[in-house]
Amino acid sequence: MRTGILAALLFAGCGLAPLKLQDSAAEGAAENGGGNVVIGDLRISPGELDFGDVALGERAVQSVILKNIGDEGIVVRRAQLDGDEAFTVESTSALPIELQGGGEVIVELAFSPESAERFEATLELDAATLGEPYPVPIRGQGQDPSASGDGASDGGGTGSDGASDGGADGGSTGPVSITPSSVTFPTVEVGGMVYADARITNTSDEDLLLTGISGSPSEFSYRRGGEITLPQVFSPGSSRNLSLSWAPPAAGARSGSVRLTFQLGDGSERTEEVTVSGTATEPSCTICAPILNVSTNDTPTTLLVRELISCTRSENVTLSNVGDMDLAVTNIYITNDFIATCGTFTLSGNSPQTLRPGGSMGFTVTYTATEGCIDVPVASLDTNMLHIVNGSAVSDYTVAVSGSATCLF
Repeated sequence: MRTGILAALLFAGCGLAPLKLQDSAAEGAAENGGGNVVIGDLRISPGELDFGDVALGERAVQSVILKNIGDEGIVVRRAQLDGDEAFTVESTSALPIELQGGGEVIVELAFSPESAERFEATLELDAATLGEPYPVPIRGQGQDPSASGDGASDGGGTGSDGASDGGADGGSTGPVSITPSSVTFPTVEVGGMVYADARITNTSDEDLLLTGISGSPSEFSYRRGGEITLPQVFSPGSSRNLSLSWAPPAAGARSGSVRLTFQLGDGSERTEEVTVSGTATEPSCTICAPILNVSTNDTPTTLLVRELISCTRSENVTLSNVGDMDLAVTNIYITNDFIATCGTFTLSGNSPQTLRPGGSMGFTVTYTATEGCIDVPVASLDTNMLHIVNGSAVSDYTVAVSGSATCLF
């Protein structure tokens, strides 16, 4: 098992409604199994985190909440995740943070096993009121569905999953209703992400706690920062939208499921699944941007106009789009030196154009000498500078232009 240390900066979550689940002792340091731990006015919930069995390729998410149940402020200084790299911190915000009375912060943790073995870690929470950091044990078991008989275990070893759950997969019976129970995502290009909503309703007369959401395969997940922040309390009769997400890694028809884990009022767990599917297409672009390429008689950023016999000379400049999206060339102009001038630069053929991928255009820079000296560019003063205004990442592409002629005046 690989180990690593991640500094976790906690996410300041909104206050949750009171939950009719296991409660902790009122004073001192008390622990209620894997439930709440209270040290002074700081409540840590849960006191330990068990992801249970998670299939290889899946990603389960759970949270630890720190809440100030007193009246005086409590400074939470840091949190540190130490252990197997199968565990990661999902949501964070800056520490230290002072929790006022009733305030709370949430650290959302993910478990993504890559092998069928047991994983362990510790989340150490350090607050000003603690004599030493409090360790929250974290564990989880990677499970290979092809080797463990996943269907039987999910059904509690008594038969089919549907019979064991009382038809919960349909989303229409039991304490939780999920509508729709099957979601088809809009078509999306590989490398993109799309969303689709499902409505979760607590149809029971007790509070429910949504503790985990995991997608199988992991390309299916949910959007954080919406109506649901884990852990999420559902009061009787309440509903919230779950924004499911899909980021396809390959083209073609894809399908899977998103599993939701709820803790019921009696402390037991219940899982619900939303089947998900969609079609991904190959991306229409690989660079997905226009790229301007400039070709002169010198370098891409310099142009020399020199004449040894006459007073006038012209040089060509070629612009090409080496990206894979259209490039709009909106303006091409040159700023002459009107203070110490030896001649004048003029342009021809520099009309605005839109270059398709692989397309090109050319224009001409002409220098007409008026004195026997050399015009040199000064970028800081924007003199003798050729400007190419365009829609690439370098929107004002500049070329330094110098000119000279040896004609007799």
